[in-house]
This record gives sequence, structure tokens and C-alpha cells, in this order.
Amino acid sequence: MFATAQAATTTVYSHWNDFSTLDSQSGTQANTLTLNGGLTATNGVLHIDGSAGQNAGITFNSGTQMGWHTNKTSCLQLTISGLELSETLQQLFLYQGSVSSGVAANNNGLITDGNNMASYGSAFAKTGTDGTLTLTIAQNATTGTSYYLNGTLIHTEAGWKAGSKTWSGLQLGGSYTGGGKTYEGATFDLHNLELFSVDSLTVADINTAVMERYNALPTPEPSTAALGLVGLAAFMMRRRVR
Repeated sequence: MFATAQAATTTVYSHWNDFSTLDSQSGTQANTLTLNGGLTATNGVLHIDGSAGQNAGITFNSGTQMGWHTNKTSCLQLTISGLELSETLQQLFLYQGSVSSGVAANNNGLITDGNNMASYGSAFAKTGTDGTLTLTIAQNATTGTSYYLNGTLIHTEAGWKAGSKTWSGLQLGGSYTGGGKTYEGATFDLHNLELFSVDSLTVADINTAVMERYNALPTPEPSTAALGLVGLAAFMMRRRVR
């Protein structure tokens, strides 16, 4: 008899879908969101105004730290809306720890490493400023760092591999200056935030898990789902060894 292949196990560490409370609502590990600069949540949605110098942050428990986990892939998923793009690089979020990495966006698809100004990644289409999109970042020590838009893989940076480095926290919407460039803080609304892992280093398993977690999200309002593609955004990955 042939053995039946076992599906990779996905573990949700922390999940927020209502920011009326800053504590994660579900998952195996409790994490708490901290707000800086007077940020507030309205109707359960967190508004981040990075242009005003405001940001939100999370300090991860040791069991939920992003980056290196033996034989596992660490994943971060965010559902955002209202991102208004401009010519300047706008930082969506920044991992914090022994190595700092981030994701930024602008309106012409520019992808830049904030440390050495080398080019990485690829541009992706984005819904209008009132539309909703879900970004997922998956990283392990074998395949590198993969980027997903609405559950679908759009790019992999094989060189950005998790090694002995981990991230102890996450900063949302904060600005950053490095590599001769300034990244302004982005302004957007955060609807869902999730930290999860996949007990596999196989691309097919990771793709399946990311799509499953995306499909588990609440269905967007019809007016949001009907919005067309209008504009470009870009991922930027940077690393700054402290």
C-alpha cells in the first residue's frame, strides 16, 4: 500500500481581527499591540498615520518570534486598506531585532535595499486607495523570503534567508533613514494581523498554507471587493545588522 502524504501543519500564534482590544484574540501565544503617537482604533480597525510620525508596535513572545525556526517557515499576514501611494518610499512595517528588515511601497514599482541601495523584488498591482489587500511574508532558512498578495505568491528572494537571526518585534508605519535614503511612514488602515508558522520548508506546502490562511479571513465588503486595479506598489526588503 502507498502511504498517504500528510499535509503540513499550520500553527497560528497570534491573530487580531478587532483592534478594539490590543490583545490578540486567538492563537497559541498571547501578544499585545502597543500604540505610539496617539494612535487609536475605530470600529475595530487600527488607523496608522505614519506621515504624522505615529506607529504601532508588537513585542513578540519568544515562541512567536519571526525569523529562524528549525524546519519551519515563519509567516506574517496583514490586511490593509487606504494606502495612498506617492513617489517617495513609504515604509509599511519594520521587523526589529538582531536584524532589521522591512517592506515599503511607492507608486512606480521601485524596490530598494535600504542598506546598500541594491535592487530586489518585483512590483505588484494594487487596488485603489479605498481597496483592501492582504500581504503575507514567509521566511525560512532554505527557500528564503517569499511575498504573497491576496494569498498568491508574487516573488521570492532566495538570498534573504532566516539563519540564527530572529525579530523580537514589529513596527507598523514608522519612518526610517538608511542607505542614503529616507523612507517616510506610510498611512493605512489595518484590519487583520496574524503570525503563523508552517512545519515545512517546501514551497508547495507554504503556498498552500498561505492561501488557506488568506481564505480564512473575513469576506470584504462588496464595495471593496469590486474595486478595480489602479496603480502600482512595491515590496522592499532591507536588512541592517546591528
